[in-house]
Amino acid sequence: MIRNYYTLLHIVKDINKLSGWIVSECFTQDKDSFIISLNDGIRESFIVFNSDSKYDSIYLKANFKKARKNSVNILSDLEGDIFQNAEVVGKSRIVKLNFLHTTCYAVMFGGIHSNFLLVNSKGIIFDSFKDKKSNVGLEFVIKEENHPDFQQFPQNTSIKSALANSNLLFGSTYANEVLHRLPHIDSNTLLSELSSIQFNKIRFIVDNIINELINSDKFFVMEDDHHRKVMSPLALIDMELKSFHQICSEAVDKKIVSDIIDSEFRNEHKTILNYLQKEEHKLRKQLENMSDLESAYQRKEEYRIYADILMSHPNNKSKYGNNIILKDWNGQDINIKLDQKLNLLENAKKYYDKVRSTNEDIKIRKIRIPAMQRKLESVIEKIEEVKKATHIKELARFETGIKKVTGTRINTAKMTMEDKFRKFDLGEGYILYAGKNATNNDELTVKFAKPNDIWLHARGTSGSHTIIRMEKEEKPPKHILQKAAEITAYYSGAKNAKYTAVIWTFKKYVRKPKGANPGSVTVAKEAVIMAEPKLPDTEI
Repeated sequence: MIRNYYTLLHIVKDINKLSGWIVSECFTQDKDSFIISLNDGIRESFIVFNSDSKYDSIYLKANFKKARKNSVNILSDLEGDIFQNAEVVGKSRIVKLNFLHTTCYAVMFGGIHSNFLLVNSKGIIFDSFKDKKSNVGLEFVIKEENHPDFQQFPQNTSIKSALANSNLLFGSTYANEVLHRLPHIDSNTLLSELSSIQFNKIRFIVDNIINELINSDKFFVMEDDHHRKVMSPLALIDMELKSFHQICSEAVDKKIVSDIIDSEFRNEHKTILNYLQKEEHKLRKQLENMSDLESAYQRKEEYRIYADILMSHPNNKSKYGNNIILKDWNGQDINIKLDQKLNLLENAKKYYDKVRSTNEDIKIRKIRIPAMQRKLESVIEKIEEVKKATHIKELARFETGIKKVTGTRINTAKMTMEDKFRKFDLGEGYILYAGKNATNNDELTVKFAKPNDIWLHARGTSGSHTIIRMEKEEKPPKHILQKAAEITAYYSGAKNAKYTAVIWTFKKYVRKPKGANPGSVTVAKEAVIMAEPKLPDTEI
């Protein structure tokens, strides 16, 4: 519902708070989204536009950290222009943004049909975010969508379908909400089956919901029974509340981020589960083969009989080709395979060797089977644990345990350098990265940190190295530095102290001596902050 008409009404209110702000730049970091950076001379804010089929949206974001790499400036005509106002075009999924010299349209029709267009005073498109060749030079025409009133649908239409597809622009989500508030009317009830009294009740509920949607000052992210998240200006009866926000744009952003995290979780969960289930299948097969001791005993006895018969042959020093038919001890014919290069005596010795090796194999099996059974039980236990996991952080904890059980590491999607560290949002666009152990500290300080990043560590004790990402050599605001010091103190040997001394410096003054132990560094220049060891409410 992030591009639903009622959501867009509130998004426009958010964006209109920037009236009079100047566009600093427009840039993109991936093929499906871009950012308009605006400022009022003191503050900075960002309009985010997504044209991905899953996340078609436009919303306001208070903080945005531009990537050092892979950022491309676009829509240069907007730079320096002054934002005037925004509005939803009719009852469509198009938002019009009026700048002093430029008119823009954010079109959110889904996937390839979504775009951000710059239009001149004559209504001609002169620049666009996507597919410029096909758009520039064309007249921008808004096609009117004619949706009938829900009572005007054919009489064999279900009430849910009529509500969802009518000029109410409710979609299935708000259509369901209407019906949840009318428990005596089934969603499959046909329009022809409804009385005038029931129509009046439906109209009354519909008017109430529209009023709530338009005038809401709270915005909700909820989850249905199928773990599908929905953002709405209305708290929906049949869904579980995950979070609520006082700014619509924040709720949209939260919903998109949650969906991305959920997608990552599902992919990794599937990878881990498939890996463990293959391991279970392999172990069961191995156990099945190893547990067949009866066949092994039969083979051993068979080899011994062959050897004894060959040894007792009167011409056992003669060669007889690749097989020989002899009588066994019961007078029955027995066909014995031979190595034609060897005589019967040598073949007998070869069969005696097979008896010994089979005997050794049986002994080894008796030892390995219980161990393999325990391993299988452990894998089955891990499968059940993974099935119960609900968050990506839980999956990360499984990897070490799974390696201990199976002996191999799971080949999950490649981890980025950022993913290797704890990550905290300090506010105002500042991000803190914290090492998890001595080796991880080295990765953070030596490989990840840039010369102008702020480096912190608890003084006189062991603990995490931490890094604040910085664009240039400058000291971050005092309260940001203090918060970073508190987190650094928490992940140190002085975690339980009332206050801990935390040193900070620019990373360029931190050096790792050759041959030093993991996590050991020297600092050429430093300052000290006294901090209470504590964590913020959330970790990214």
